[in-house]
Amino acid sequence: MPRLSFFIFVKKIKYIIVVIIFLNSAGLIEAAGNNQIAAKARLEAKAGNRDFAFLQYQALLRQTAQGKYKNEAMFGLGEYYFSMADYRDARPLLDTCSKECSGFEQKLFSFVYLLKIAQLRKDVSLQKELEQKIMMLKKHAFIFSDSKKYKYRSPLNFSYLAVYSIDKIEFFMEGRLLAKITY
Repeated sequence: MPRLSFFIFVKKIKYIIVVIIFLNSAGLIEAAGNNQIAAKARLEAKAGNRDFAFLQYQALLRQTAQGKYKNEAMFGLGEYYFSMADYRDARPLLDTCSKECSGFEQKLFSFVYLLKIAQLRKDVSLQKELEQKIMMLKKHAFIFSDSKKYKYRSPLNFSYLAVYSIDKIEFFMEGRLLAKITY
């Protein structure tokens, strides 16, 4: 009799192992799908198909609300909405990115976009607050040069440049001045 219960126990363990393997492989399949979506979004952006990249980032953000592509998708969507002058949809994404994105450049340019929205809305108090946040984001000591530059290639393949000088910060997008803060 004890031998029979041992076999039942082993059989149950086999079922549990199969279930664990199945659940684990489902997670791997989802992760592989997210990798493919992110890669496709990047390819579309590099090809200049920002509308298709936007759709991929939308799908990616829906699937990975807390995943490794969240910041990339969030900034890409906010950037897209801003480029389409849809500031109502851009603002919450960029605001969240300014608080949660770990990358300095994503956080910095999220603040810059929020600053531009405040300027367009003529919200002077928010504008001043955002300028302070941008200035405090990174401290610089200009010992051997009079400026410090940061380059960033965004999820939608836009080229950004931030130039910190002794008396001002200038932000460029695709070579055009996007914003300027003087102090």
